Amino acid sequence: AIGFHKKVRAKKTITTKLIKIPGIGHKKTLVLLKTFKSIANLKKAKRKDLEKLEILNSKDIDKILEYFI
Repeated sequence: AIGFHKKVRAKKTITTKLIKIPGIGHKKTLVLLKTFKSIANLKKAKRKDLEKLEILNSKDIDKILEYFI
């Protein structure tokens, strides 16, 4: 039970961090997490990796890249 709660809390924390990026809501956050599996992988993502996601526009990509710099 404790392990389950830690996973749930960790996922909420990650989701909250991404939603703080202007223009990135719940739906885009879920797509990003499903695609990159972790914040660490998303931080390593290049523009070309993000451009493959149809849900993101160029402004979203710019904001994501700026957030992790």
